[in-house]
Amino acid sequence: MDTIAANYISSSDSEVDSEPEQKRAKISDSTEELNKEANLKLPTVPSTVLDKYYVSPNILKYTEEMSNLVGIKTGFRTGQFRSFIFLEWRPTSLQRQQLVKSINQFNENLTKTKGSNFRFDPLFISSLGSPEPLHVSLSKSIVCESITQRNLFYRELKKELQSVQIQPFTLTFTNKPLVLTAKQDSSMFLCLEVNRSHRTKILKPIQDAISSALETTFSNQSDIIMNFQVSNEYLHMSIAQMTNCPPSSANLKSSSIDWEPFHGLDEIKVPCKEVKCLINRQLYSIPIS
Repeated sequence: MDTIAANYISSSDSEVDSEPEQKRAKISDSTEELNKEANLKLPTVPSTVLDKYYVSPNILKYTEEMSNLVGIKTGFRTGQFRSFIFLEWRPTSLQRQQLVKSINQFNENLTKTKGSNFRFDPLFISSLGSPEPLHVSLSKSIVCESITQRNLFYRELKKELQSVQIQPFTLTFTNKPLVLTAKQDSSMFLCLEVNRSHRTKILKPIQDAISSALETTFSNQSDIIMNFQVSNEYLHMSIAQMTNCPPSSANLKSSSIDWEPFHGLDEIKVPCKEVKCLINRQLYSIPIS
């Protein structure tokens, strides 16, 4: 998958990297290198192909299954069917460089104010240096207990989304950094918050359609449905991650911290023509009509 992503770009991206980007390295902003990238052209790849190779082979799953066979408890549970709904964005090479500059500046400010143990790494560059997509989550991980329930949910989701009277749109973000923590582990995320007007006018109807599909699939299970929903107030796009956070990082997520604004990221525009639905290891695209 990384090989494909490294050599091709999405329909919204007419540029391609001329050399690998290392995850922890600062990306050069020299005019010569940018011009070299801009002059390289490759045919765009349809979203149907990108969707097919969206998920990397899950080696960990099979490692866990083998561990279970020999009596080692890993927490892996068979018989569950997961789904996840989101909007996808594949930044161009110039946009990735703009994002990396902002992340580097944020890290430098952290070092000055909090010490040297804090560092966020880009989420849009793989460990091998190839480009990765970013996303705005429209749901949490949705767990179905059977194939029948999973298929029902997808049918209802597709029906509800196609009934939403929204044309393809463009998302923008605020320039104020947002730091969020993961409930599952010690990771923290550096995020861009979706502009309020877009959250309420555009994304709220899509979230309502998702809620309707959940209510049909999980009837009379309101507590379960709530666990699958995300708040419209906190819709965001994660751009960087800090793993194995030190205990002293807990105060970084405080909303009272006056972070220095990002420069230029409020000008980023994310075109949205479809809603992505990841079901187990298969990605579906539902067009916005």
